[in-house]
Amino acid sequence: MAGRLTLHGVTRVVECEVDVAVGTDGSLAIEGSHTIDMRHYKLDPPKVLMLEVEPEVTLSARLRAVRD
Repeated sequence: MAGRLTLHGVTRVVECEVDVAVGTDGSLAIEGSHTIDMRHYKLDPPKVLMLEVEPEVTLSARLRAVRD
């Protein structure tokens, strides 16, 4: 799956694999994750005391749609 991710005013195209499942009740579940480098979005990695955090973070999403 491909889409656009906008963070801090920067938009980039991201591609990732997602799992799609249809439940017995007709619900739809979509789940996926993607690793980004914060620096590509003009974000500085946070610092904790004197330790620096790695700039790569994994974003995960789990969506579930049910009929009304």
